[in-house]
Amino acid sequence: NAWADNADYVSKMYAGTGALKTDFTRTGRRTLTGALQDGVNSVTRYYLNNFADGIRQDAYDLLVGNFGPDKRDESPFTFQQQHSLLNLMLEAALATLAVISVSISLRPELPMATRVRDGVLTALALFTVTGYLILKKGKFRALGRRSFSQMPLLVMLATASALLSQHGVLAWGGVVQLFADANFGTTNGHWMFGFSLPQYCINAASMNDSASSAQWWGLGKTGSLAKIAFYTGADCTGTVRAWSTAEKDFPTNFAEDGIDNQISGKVFLYSRAYFDQSHGHYRYYVAINQAQVCYNVGSMNKEALSANWHGLPQEGKFDGGAKVAFYKYWDCKGTGHAWSTKEQDFPSNFMLDALDKQIQSIAIWVENKNIDSVYPIYH
Repeated sequence: NAWADNADYVSKMYAGTGALKTDFTRTGRRTLTGALQDGVNSVTRYYLNNFADGIRQDAYDLLVGNFGPDKRDESPFTFQQQHSLLNLMLEAALATLAVISVSISLRPELPMATRVRDGVLTALALFTVTGYLILKKGKFRALGRRSFSQMPLLVMLATASALLSQHGVLAWGGVVQLFADANFGTTNGHWMFGFSLPQYCINAASMNDSASSAQWWGLGKTGSLAKIAFYTGADCTGTVRAWSTAEKDFPTNFAEDGIDNQISGKVFLYSRAYFDQSHGHYRYYVAINQAQVCYNVGSMNKEALSANWHGLPQEGKFDGGAKVAFYKYWDCKGTGHAWSTKEQDFPSNFMLDALDKQIQSIAIWVENKNIDSVYPIYH
């Protein structure tokens, strides 16, 4: 035990913890308790070595001659605040607040939640890089005569990262607005959505087959090929037209570019026969993005008496065309009653087809009558 005690005392002088494997020295064999204690000692040593041993290292350097006193240098024995875990946590919190503050101050056109989110993500990225430097590269060593506090550097890097992020170097975060009318008119509706990543497809949802003009702001502008693309089909398929993200002359009329009102299609269901909307009777539509997919009707379930549609696929393997099928059951179960998508004589009275107030789902047949998947309920 005397030898093990001596090892502990010596180890505490240079490493800050007791010696390793003293259980073997004391008992002649390794024990679970000894292994756990070695783990605690190793973690403690790592923390002390990187964050709290600067002054001790300076003393050793002076003792062994690695450091020569000079009147022009600051005394290595000047008291310096040791770096504690609490200090580290406070510095991390302040650095995070600095990043979020920069994020909030830039791009005021974006929602507050978006700017705070970007700040938090940037701070996490910063701390990941800092942690890598500490763990792998041996940087950010302990405080001492030749080292410096992490705080100024953390804040500096955090602020710089946030600035780069907000200017599109590290991240995207913009807004695209679609208008149902040309020249950004909102009489027939408009829809706004956010972009946070490049190379990412967003379906037009409520503006399916309705957009006639568009504007955007805050999109990434890095690279000479940074563009925003509009597709006529769902999931970024079909005809495409693209504009530079830095473009100021936004597309005021998609008709001039051959994609007016072509962003997917719609099936309209009416609560009365002959498409009657008078006296408070209503119309409901289902946005169709894909063929061979079942769309459950939702709030119009078992209410439809007539239907029409536009913007649906025209070509298929049913005599050269595609079909729209109506089902009496959810998830397109059972036999579908189908009409050509080119049909102009729409089903004006489902009673004639024994479908009155029975329709629960819809699908588009292009290749065959099979249903590949079921789309979530459309409300």
